Amino acid sequence: MSTLNLSILIEIMTLKFPHLFLLLASTANMGKNICFLMAAASRAQINMRFAKRNNIADIAGKSVSMFTTSSLLGMGVGMGFSKIVDISSLSQLAPVFAFLTFVNLYSTYSSANLIDEVYLNNQRSKILFDQFLLRENTTKQIPSMREVNALSNFTVPNFLNWHHCRFIRFGENSISHVIGQSKNYYVTSLMHQLHKEDRNFVYYIQMLPKRSLPFKAVTNNGRPFVIHLNMKKEANNID
Repeated sequence: MSTLNLSILIEIMTLKFPHLFLLLASTANMGKNICFLMAAASRAQINMRFAKRNNIADIAGKSVSMFTTSSLLGMGVGMGFSKIVDISSLSQLAPVFAFLTFVNLYSTYSSANLIDEVYLNNQRSKILFDQFLLRENTTKQIPSMREVNALSNFTVPNFLNWHHCRFIRFGENSISHVIGQSKNYYVTSLMHQLHKEDRNFVYYIQMLPKRSLPFKAVTNNGRPFVIHLNMKKEANNID
């Protein structure tokens, strides 16, 4: 949604720079198309979260109905504002745009919080593994799905997000490459894991070099190690 609002802002700026109309309008349309593509790709996955009883068709239908209704209502509100505000004046249009942008972003954030995400992504993995690795005793409870959802932060980019997992890497090195480096102490552990036919993933732990330790708080979530995971093509959600 932030991409869409930024694109609309670029469109509005054509009032300030009419000589750059073609460049600004083209850039805004490109941003809108990217946003619509991202929305279409993520909408199906979000609908799957609500389809608790294999009723994805019903959920998709309701989703389209709500989208159409909200679009029509938004169009009506926009026509109402156009009668009150001079849309050719940037000084009058900017405050209205700022207010509507705030409403749009807040509504999107609130609706995203309603989704119970059941799979692990990079950020949720960090939250879960942090609790698991920091347990002082075996009686401490691992956070539930709802607790992990509440701790997730999707309002900032990854390089600013402290919950973005940096100490778990997926498929960064091939198994043959790791085994070829026979000096590494984790090769024996990898070989034992590969001999298990029912195993759909392998892992090894790499300690950071001493020169990297002073920067581990920024580059590796404060941990002196990296956990490498390699998954088979046959791996499923349980793996």
